[in-house]
Amino acid sequence: SESSCQSLPIVLLHGINSNKRSMVPLEENLHRVCPKLKIFNIEIGDGNRDSFRNLWKQLEMFRQQIVREPELKEGFHLIAHSQGGLTARSYVEMYDEDSSASFHVHTLVTLGSPHRGVDGIPYLPNNSSIIEWVDDEIKDIAYAKYVQATLSVAQMWNDPLRMSTYLARNIYMPVLNNEVE
Repeated sequence: SESSCQSLPIVLLHGINSNKRSMVPLEENLHRVCPKLKIFNIEIGDGNRDSFRNLWKQLEMFRQQIVREPELKEGFHLIAHSQGGLTARSYVEMYDEDSSASFHVHTLVTLGSPHRGVDGIPYLPNNSSIIEWVDDEIKDIAYAKYVQATLSVAQMWNDPLRMSTYLARNIYMPVLNNEVE
């Protein structure tokens, strides 16, 4: 019914190696159910390329886009996919302290987000030897200072066999997961 579609606006956020076009099917389905629903399909920077940037910088880019939208000032629901779910969760944890504050997230939904981090490149059919090599090598470079400061995938890296290194050198996941002071 039309009354069940009355809601705060919804913000959609894409994942890594993606852009806001990847969220269009969800946006279309939401509009099919609730045609008048206000939806903001946000893109981090230029999408694909910027989705590999430092996650703290992505969080700031996301926050800047949120506060530029006056219709979000009274609050919104947030749906995010994959790495976008980490950015969304970071927004809630870092900027959304008070439910009466402006730009408050009323509901956060993350889809396939690596909230405990990642360890290894996912299996792909017909993995090439280059992918296998990268998977082996990243274990050695993921916690390097420059790589941590630059690459989102490294900031999500959580090698369970190197927990002390993860906690000491990862600049993002341990902070987000309240594992360090």
